[in-house]
Formats: sequence, structure tokens, C-alpha cells
Amino acid sequence: MRATTRKLGYRNRTELSLADISRLHNPILRGCLAYYGRFYRSAMCPVFRHFNKTLVAWAMRKYRRLKGHKIRASRFLE
Repeated sequence: MRATTRKLGYRNRTELSLADISRLHNPILRGCLAYYGRFYRSAMCPVFRHFNKTLVAWAMRKYRRLKGHKIRASRFLE
């Protein structure tokens, strides 16, 4: 699942908005959660953590005021 997130390369796609990324990636995350979450729910924590880090990297690239500020970018996404 993390390889899928990495392959889609959202961190480099600054032309997308946050709503676009969620529209594209939510079905993938929902399907993975439905499959793996039923039997091994704790295995999803690293996947979600990786996706959140990817979103923080995306925000730091997209918005100039967030560049170099991981904490500020993570608060921006909340």
C-alpha cells in the first residue's frame, strides 16, 4: 500500500488541491482498510502515517509559507 502511495507521487503534484488528492486516494485507502482492517487493523497505522507524511511533503512544496516548516504544514492539514 505504501508503494502505491509512493508510485502515485502526490508529493510532487502541486497542481492538485487537497480535495483532488482526497478524491483520488480515498477509494484506495477505503478498500485497503476494508480488506486489511477487518483482520489486522493495527497494520494500517504505518500506511496512514506514511500517507500523512506524504501530504505534509505535498503542502510544503505547494505553499511557500510552509516550506521548511513540518509542524506548521501538519497543522495546516488538520
